[in-house]
Amino acid sequence: MGYPKYYKIKNVWDQIDMINEIMPIDFNEDVVERISKIPLPEKAEGWFVVPSLTENYVDEVEKTLSSISNTRTFYSHLELKRKNIKRKERTSVAISRLEKYENAGDIIIIPAQFGNLHRGLSIKEIETEKMTEREFGLGAYEVSWMLFTHPEREYKESNLHPVCIGDTVKVNKSFNFSPCFDCGEKVLELGAFANNERLQDFGAVTGFV
Repeated sequence: MGYPKYYKIKNVWDQIDMINEIMPIDFNEDVVERISKIPLPEKAEGWFVVPSLTENYVDEVEKTLSSISNTRTFYSHLELKRKNIKRKERTSVAISRLEKYENAGDIIIIPAQFGNLHRGLSIKEIETEKMTEREFGLGAYEVSWMLFTHPEREYKESNLHPVCIGDTVKVNKSFNFSPCFDCGEKVLELGAFANNERLQDFGAVTGFV
């Protein structure tokens, strides 16, 4: 595994508690308990809790990044605007499907893997050759929350950095990029990863339905 040695996936209740500390969320305890006991889909590593979107996508991403910046040093190389970031249809459809199926309240509980499955592959390779029918890319919003509840996943000793392939971002007038996180020294950074690029120390984060 390419994850830091101190990284461990928290149970859903601990993740909910962390989110509840910074924003009030309503959720169905019976549904959460039921989902947490369902066997994970093949290739998923664990259940990750993400608040449901309530505002436009860019505003929600920026709020989550602001929450992260309150807990650790953070810097964004991307200027996120509505015209600069796009949600992929496959991701939007899958998230909506999970929300309707789970009906858990203000949260979605996503079975996901945090990048190791697709380590060192280009986004084009992953989307055209590697992703299963039940798999979809997670965007900057979901990955930001995953990093909020699991800060140990990305810090200075990490040798596998998450790519958010559920989104595309505009860089130099081109949308052939996806957001990605990296950690230099003690600073968590948000940057962009070219869709046709292969880097051994980056891996796409995906969910499953």
